[in-house]
Formats: sequence, C-alpha cells, structure tokens
Amino acid sequence: MHLGLGERRRPAAVLVRPDWWRSLRAFRAARPDHDKEVDYYATPMGYAFTFERPAPGDTFSLNNWQMGFVREAMREAGAAAGQGLEQVLRTPGLEPGGQTVDMERFLSNSNWYVSGEEAGFIASRLRLAASKDVISDLMSFFDDAPDEVEQWIEDFADFNERSVPHEGYRVR
Repeated sequence: MHLGLGERRRPAAVLVRPDWWRSLRAFRAARPDHDKEVDYYATPMGYAFTFERPAPGDTFSLNNWQMGFVREAMREAGAAAGQGLEQVLRTPGLEPGGQTVDMERFLSNSNWYVSGEEAGFIASRLRLAASKDVISDLMSFFDDAPDEVEQWIEDFADFNERSVPHEGYRVR
C-alpha cells in the first residue's frame, strides 16, 4: 500500500485509550490529595490465596511488593527454597529439608497448589523463624522494608495454618 504525501498509516490497535487523560483528570479532581496519601500497599496486582475447599475466611492476599518480603522470609525460614538463591543467615534448625516447598509456587499467581501438609510446614517454619528473631534480622538487610513486614508474615502464617483442614490452598 502506497501512502501519499502527508498521509500516515493508522495503527491496527490502540493500546491506550485516546481519552486516558480525562480519566486521570477526573480521578485527580475527586481526590486532590491523592499524591499525599498514596497507599502503596493497596495495589491491584498481586497474589490471592484461596482454600482448596471453600470455607469462611478462605482468602488472603498480598500485593507483589509484600509478597517479595514474604518470599524472602520463607526462604530464610527454610519453608521454601529454589530459584538459585540460598539462605543468608543460615540459622541452625531452619535448614531446607525434605518438606521444603519449591519457591516456584510463590513466584507467580498461576493457580499453584499448596497441600495442607505443606501449608502446615510453612506456618510452623515461619513461626519458628519469628521466634528466633530471624525475620527481623533478615529485614535489616532491606532499605525499603516497612514496619508492617512482620505482621504480613504472621498473617501469612495464620492463613497457612487455617488452610490445613481445608486441604491446602491455591496461589492465584
């Protein structure tokens, strides 16, 4: 197809709405202090964990940033391993073993299955690591670790513990 002088080929698909700025302007008008009160924890991208068998309180979620800290705590607790990385602190009693879960299950939200037995192991290892102050020691290596990290890890351990009688959970 030959284009004449001054003609441009129209793209086959528009990836961004041409009026995206109107939505942004409306959002900013509705929330003028948005930039001052940004909640970096509440992002739409992340991980949703759901019991294998539905039950009350069967969901838990973390955004991608939060899950990064939880993954590192799981690695240091010996609850999960892989990805070519090893523990930093190597605390006695928290070495990876036969029950250690493959870290790959927590690198994507691709409907991975974590059995009840594995969930119980994850919960017990995270609690053991917290009792030995391994979590707080590990977080001291991160410049951006917020104060809430230990609570996220405790909440994740609670969810794992609650999922045991429900045949584990899915990572979505």
